[in-house]
Amino acid sequence: KSVLRGLGVDPEDAKTRILEVWNKIDRVSAERRDELMAEVARRPDKPVLVSAMTGEGVATLLANINDALGADDDELSVTLGPTAGKLLHWLHEHAEIIDKKTSKDGKTKLRVKISAEKRGRLEHQAKEAGAKIGA
Repeated sequence: KSVLRGLGVDPEDAKTRILEVWNKIDRVSAERRDELMAEVARRPDKPVLVSAMTGEGVATLLANINDALGADDDELSVTLGPTAGKLLHWLHEHAEIIDKKTSKDGKTKLRVKISAEKRGRLEHQAKEAGAKIGA
């Protein structure tokens, strides 16, 4: 905690998102690994066990980072007409595309995650492009 405070991060602040990572899991015995896994299961903050050397646990770490960074994002469905290429490009640049399907009539249906700050801009552009936004 003192290291975080030295960096100007208050670990006691409820708004601070901290993801604890325990590295070098490849260096512990199977027995000790079981003990660590049991400890992680009991903790409310759920540290992530990884090995930078072998890559073990890195996928879980990346998923947790993605969840933490996008925790406040809105998930929306967006339907674009075939002439809304500019808006489609904007979505690829400013949102996370979860799913994308193009129908035979040229419409593109997307499921996206977007920050609240960018949602207003999306709604404005969608109105201009004749696109539909839903929950």
